[in-house]
Amino acid sequence: MRRLCILSLFCCTTAHAITWDFNEDGNAQGWYAREGPYSLSGSDLQPLAYEVSDGLLRVRPRPYASGIYPSIRMVSPILGYESSLFDRVEARVRLVAPRPVIGRVLLNWTNPQNRTWPGLDPVAKQGENRFLWVSAPTVTFTTEWQTVKLSGFADAAEVVWADTLDDIRVTFNLPGGSVEAMPEALDIDWIRLTGAEEQLWGELAPPLTSTPVPGALFAPAQYQSLSLPGLVQPILGQLDGDGDLDVLVSGDYVASMSDPQQGWLA
Repeated sequence: MRRLCILSLFCCTTAHAITWDFNEDGNAQGWYAREGPYSLSGSDLQPLAYEVSDGLLRVRPRPYASGIYPSIRMVSPILGYESSLFDRVEARVRLVAPRPVIGRVLLNWTNPQNRTWPGLDPVAKQGENRFLWVSAPTVTFTTEWQTVKLSGFADAAEVVWADTLDDIRVTFNLPGGSVEAMPEALDIDWIRLTGAEEQLWGELAPPLTSTPVPGALFAPAQYQSLSLPGLVQPILGQLDGDGDLDVLVSGDYVASMSDPQQGWLA
């Protein structure tokens, strides 16, 4: 009996894994793609075209424009698992491009402490984010399959990896400073949210998701900035995937500057 108790406690504290393998055509398993904030396009961040076929998810970056860099952010479905189960994010990717590019991989996440600012930090000073982890070395993205990894965040004192994990946001920065260097697409074979003991104890099931059906709430929300002057940016939103605009929302600071909060104004 004593041995069984010890084994049970050990199992409960080991890390686990979730793998999204995109093996079903047309099913992104709850993931969606949008332009990452490191594209230098300001508030005009656009939804990105993506498709799932032949066992991979292909994302096309924003078309080339002077001063804007290809930055692809993949946002996960709602997770609902404890953050402590995981200590690493991996993705198997390849670049569709005329030549390799040197970039970075970044991880943002959402938990109860920043739920009103998904992926951002509601209290940190400007330029700081306790819900962000950056790959230490740069990554050379090539046209061959490669596995990129992010680790170290689970034990880092400067970030808040705690509580229930709502989602993760994996950003691939793919600098392409000219038309010739602009990547055509990023192929993703799989994405894995994982822990050190996955081989011993097996994988957790991905959260239940379904392929969005046009006209049925809710497909992954897609927003498009109107790019108007001023701090408050009206944004048109589509919620049900039917091609018609559904909402007009805006984000702004409310309350005092000593206790800033950002919310949606509908």
